[in-house]
Amino acid sequence: MRFAATLEDQFEPNRIMSAEKAIEFFREECQSHKKNVKVTNCFLEITEVLKQLHDNLRLEAVTDISPRTIVGSIHYVEILSDNK
Repeated sequence: MRFAATLEDQFEPNRIMSAEKAIEFFREECQSHKKNVKVTNCFLEITEVLKQLHDNLRLEAVTDISPRTIVGSIHYVEILSDNK
């Protein structure tokens, strides 16, 4: 969530948000029902991608939580770019 919020934030894109600030960012982002559904679907897709990475034993030896989070964040941004 922290990486996804950081990538979406246009004011401080160079600094990774704290967990609290990321939650607040998405609370503000999800004020409308339409955006709430879009963000929820994005997180669902990220979770599915991360689960595939986690379940792949070959990748398990060379991946840890940080690269997985980055991959998930990149996927999130791609989803948002496709929806705009």
